[in-house]
Amino acid sequence: MQNKAVPRALLRPQVLAIPLSIILASSLFFFFTRPAPALAWTRGYDTIVLVHGFDGVSTNGSSAGDDCHSTWGNVVDYLSKAHNINGQSLTWHRQDFRELSYYRGDTNCGRFGANAPTDPRPYGDSSEDLHNPEYTSHCAKYYPEGTNSSQDGTNNESLYHLSCLLDWYLNLNFSSSWNVEIVAHSMGGLIVRNGIYQVQKSKATWTMPSVLPNISDVVTLATPHGGAYGAPLLCLGCTQGGDMQPGGMFMNEMYNSAQNPQSGSTDWTMIGSQCDEAVSTSEATYMSGGHKSYFTSDSPNSCYSHGGYLTDESDSMDAHIYWCDGCTTSPSSWNYWSGAPHSLHHMMYALWLSNW
Repeated sequence: MQNKAVPRALLRPQVLAIPLSIILASSLFFFFTRPAPALAWTRGYDTIVLVHGFDGVSTNGSSAGDDCHSTWGNVVDYLSKAHNINGQSLTWHRQDFRELSYYRGDTNCGRFGANAPTDPRPYGDSSEDLHNPEYTSHCAKYYPEGTNSSQDGTNNESLYHLSCLLDWYLNLNFSSSWNVEIVAHSMGGLIVRNGIYQVQKSKATWTMPSVLPNISDVVTLATPHGGAYGAPLLCLGCTQGGDMQPGGMFMNEMYNSAQNPQSGSTDWTMIGSQCDEAVSTSEATYMSGGHKSYFTSDSPNSCYSHGGYLTDESDSMDAHIYWCDGCTTSPSSWNYWSGAPHSLHHMMYALWLSNW
């Protein structure tokens, strides 16, 4: 395929027009006959790394950031409690959650959970800050797109450079045999995807580490895997907005080379919503392979705004979704399910089960 932007029309899932009675009947049939996924025994014992998304809206060069624990508080709370997963009451045994920071304005990021080890670095020089000198020293000569170190921690820092920092964070904090699972929101998923890809292709070892830990799962919520049209307008032309624009260098590389990248046996889950005002369902699921799903506009109490995915702790099984497994970037048809879990329950299924 030529190295050019994919037309928006091709990014939209084409859902077949099926009478409602048939849809409801088929969804009930699917619900009762879907094979029960085998529990992956390593799940529940891994460290979970949480990567937040884009900030600095409307300002080029903004260093405004997230309150990480506000962003991820419901996610950590949810994973800290027991939930019914495939007929079993399960909780996340490791209780080791790492909330990463990369904007200068990020606050309250770090290690949380009953079993999270004490950060060996001094306060203010946190291990979970991607601009810790231990990571930046390895990426000091890696500034693509004409960026430079003065832009570190702002929305003018290239996603390529952030991916380099993330790779060194993973390499230096976890052994190659350790299982890590990643949950990423919005732009954070692109940082993770590119980071895994850059190590997998083994052509940038002069600045990237040669190996990462086994990343057994990546769950992305509202990540623009197909790019986000108009992203540069969000920040008056900032670098990160340009990186997310379809047809640009970064998104072209993601489309042409970084389909379903692997670090060990990485299982990808991509989640979107028809009520997301920032990232369309097609953009949120536009990567080959993995498990794709999106919440429909008529889904009861579970059609999410861009940040809404991260706050719904309900265990109800009444969400309406379209889903497909292992399909192409733009599948021609989707399966429908009217008894699906809500967003964080869906996330936990994906983290716990090997084929969800």
